[in-house]
Amino acid sequence: CEGVFTPEHDLLLNIGHTLGSLIQRDDDVMGYRAGTNWQMFYGPVAGGDIDWLYREIGTIPFLVELNSTTQGFLPPYTWRDSTVVKHRPGWQYLLRRMEGSAISGHVRNACNLDETIAGAEIHIQEYPLTAEESPRTTNGFGRFFRVMDPGEYHVEVSAPGYNTTVFP
Repeated sequence: CEGVFTPEHDLLLNIGHTLGSLIQRDDDVMGYRAGTNWQMFYGPVAGGDIDWLYREIGTIPFLVELNSTTQGFLPPYTWRDSTVVKHRPGWQYLLRRMEGSAISGHVRNACNLDETIAGAEIHIQEYPLTAEESPRTTNGFGRFFRVMDPGEYHVEVSAPGYNTTVFP
């Protein structure tokens, strides 16, 4: 929605600025601008795959518009190899960023450590979800991972039939 930011807007914008600064566009100009769809391109939007990925599963998604105005909307296929090379520093940064500041864990039954808890809800108290966002949950192996800015956070873990616990 126009004018609405995610609770993690600053984190997303910082990653987006760094990502954009590393990519050479097809018109040989260095860098892409970072921002929301409604800020950069389309005006008010009803949502799309990027919004859905963040809202439903907590993915930090990015869209890089390929090609310059000199190639048009449907360029010939020959642009592919040079574009892949120019975008490599950007996707390499995103992969390295996954090794940076983050919160991760493995949720298990305290009485039986062999029993992992899939579907446990993970809340970062400093970043409350909006009404539209689905709770972030552990995967089928009881694990979770969330990219974060450096700092101190309080992680709340809850699951049906278990006590809710907050870890600083």
